[in-house]
Parts: sequence; structure tokens; C-alpha cells
Amino acid sequence: MKTNKIFELIGNASMYILSALTPEELMSYINLALSIIISLIILISHIVSWFKKANYDGKITGEEFKELVDTTKEDLDKLKEEADEIVEVVEAHNKED
Repeated sequence: MKTNKIFELIGNASMYILSALTPEELMSYINLALSIIISLIILISHIVSWFKKANYDGKITGEEFKELVDTTKEDLDKLKEEADEIVEVVEAHNKED
């Protein structure tokens, strides 16, 4: 696994964990927003990387575009699942208070 991929996973996961563990409701939502922003930055970097790779020969084929759609869909599904989990944890934590 590439080093930058490892840093992406660790950074992104740590932000989501911090969001879940923050005791104050406002800070939890701020952390959640930062986590989502970081995830979007990672997604954009994947798209830029794909574009550079796909456009290397001067044209983007249908197969290359399908690869982008599949990869992006996977990233967005992961982002949605992680965000849903954090929102559930935050809401459960806030109900306890």
C-alpha cells in the first residue's frame, strides 16, 4: 500500500473517531464537518490523479471514465457510511446527556 494512501486512511479515520468522542455537541458537529471536508479532499485528489493518468495519452476512453465512476462511487459510499455512523454515535451520545 502506498504511503500517501496509509496517511489518508489514518487521517480520515482519526477525524471520524474524534468526532464520535467529542463530548460537546457543537464540537462534535464541527469535527464531523471537518471529517467530511477531509474525505472530500481525498476524493478530489483521487479524481485529479485519475485525470492525469487517463489524460496521459491525450484522450479519455469510455473504459477509463467507467473506472473513475466505479472508484468514485466506492469512495462516496464509504464516505456516506462513515458519516452516518458518526451521526448515529453523536446523536446517541447527546441523548445520554
